[in-house]
Amino acid sequence: MDKEELLNIAEVAKLSLTDEEVEALIKDIDAVLAYFKSIDRYEGEVLTHIVDGNMSLRKDKPAKVSEEKALVIRQNFAKSKDNFARVPRQGKKV
Repeated sequence: MDKEELLNIAEVAKLSLTDEEVEALIKDIDAVLAYFKSIDRYEGEVLTHIVDGNMSLRKDKPAKVSEEKALVIRQNFAKSKDNFARVPRQGKKV
């Protein structure tokens, strides 16, 4: 990546960069792009899983919280019902 291209991206992103930041970013971006090029050249076995499939999960253990502390936590939520914090639904309903 050259300086002109980086400055154009910075302008579009409304970033104000010093000369030192520009030089550092060019170096960092070039390193990232070189890494991606090395991945493109990879012709070995296709990896579908990085780790062994025999990973064990920890058992969840409920934490003991005093009523006083629980009240403080519930007060940080905008809504609550029956001593439970209510949060907005995330994602689509399936």
